Amino acid sequence: MTASAELAGPRVILVLTADTGGGHRAAAEAIRQAVHRRYPDELATVTCDPLTGAEANRSVAWVCGRYGPLVRDAPWLWSILFHATNARPLRPILESLLRRFVSAPIAAAVARHQPMAMVALHPLLAASAAALRSEGTAAPALMTVVTDLGSAHRSWWQSPADRVVTPTAELSQQGRRFAGTAPDRCDVIGIPVRAEFRPGPADPTAKAALRRSLGLDPARFVVLVIAGAEAARGMRMWTRTIVNGAADVDVVAICGRDQRLRKDLERLAARSPRRLTVTGFVDNIADWLRSADVLVTKAGPGTIAEATSCGTPMLLAGHLPGQETGNTEIVVRAGAGRAVHGRRELLRLIEDLRADPARVSRMRAAAARLGRPTAAAEIADLLAQQALRKEFR
Repeated sequence: MTASAELAGPRVILVLTADTGGGHRAAAEAIRQAVHRRYPDELATVTCDPLTGAEANRSVAWVCGRYGPLVRDAPWLWSILFHATNARPLRPILESLLRRFVSAPIAAAVARHQPMAMVALHPLLAASAAALRSEGTAAPALMTVVTDLGSAHRSWWQSPADRVVTPTAELSQQGRRFAGTAPDRCDVIGIPVRAEFRPGPADPTAKAALRRSLGLDPARFVVLVIAGAEAARGMRMWTRTIVNGAADVDVVAICGRDQRLRKDLERLAARSPRRLTVTGFVDNIADWLRSADVLVTKAGPGTIAEATSCGTPMLLAGHLPGQETGNTEIVVRAGAGRAVHGRRELLRLIEDLRADPARVSRMRAAAARLGRPTAAAEIADLLAQQALRKEFR
């Protein structure tokens, strides 16, 4: 880097994300942390939320604000919307609307911060950012980081993107097929997770210490129940089933931002002293994952990325139709978890695991092999290549 560039200060990376579910927020924070940790003097990140942020179009923000209640209370309707906008003729209409209403906040952020690169962490933002690249103006280079796992909306794939990062080779091939992305511009890295997940699984001594710090009994079999930042319809049933049906396990339920669910489960905890711990949104989810013997959850890609980084076995009791289709199969195929169909199977699997520590250890090792705790650091290095040495193309 030249002396004049050094005097100009850090190069800016514009991180495009949206407050629709916890996964996009977590991925944005993971990349921000990694860039700051690895390139504190050379690079700086600026986060922009053109869908739900302060500068978002009001109508767009209102629609996107319905995402949480929709996927929690009417997943069938979300499935219809996902598949309808994922196919012609509606997908081109959707992307045209995005260019009209969402590209403006991105263009304003580009003009204000003069970034060297943009990184899109949401399919709707990938399309809008790509529109700037297509205009032939002096738009910054664009990296798309796909935060889905088994399947992905086609709006992720945009031919103007300079680089596409995916969690699996299958999704990388999909990007090449739909957008014509050259193989040398596709990187199979993983879903970025925050710095607290980088150490990986806890050894037995560290796990016991973590449990004591969290108020858990180191000697008990602990089942952690979560369903993402917005929670999910099934979480109430999963927790009640385990507390009422599994006699010799302790349960921790993390309810995210769902206050109604938290209050309901707190009433159950009052009737089940010392067996059920209930919390709302927490910022130390890595500690809870490392402390658990098994995680009961839906097959959200962010949750899977975090759990596998901590080596936590999973019982996947559901998935959101659309972008979460196929996630369970990936986990089961790797030996890191099991699919659950109904209450009886949930109880049976928990009882089987509690009685078979060797099986839990095998699943824990398989989960750790599937995890990519260094993904954010690898993405930060790619961004540095782009912003500092202009090596993307």
